[in-house]
Amino acid sequence: MTGQMLLWKGLGSWRAEVSARYVGAHRGFVGDLTVDAAGCVLTYPDLAQRVSP
Repeated sequence: MTGQMLLWKGLGSWRAEVSARYVGAHRGFVGDLTVDAAGCVLTYPDLAQRVSP
């Protein structure tokens, strides 16, 4: 799980962002989201420091 990228294909950027915020909130992440040009790839920059076993 450490350093894992959250990846959505075939979703609009809005749905992907909402999904990532939901997943992040319920896993205790606080990092900002990063969205690529296509709006379908989101990552938590500080995921490695925040993930719990």
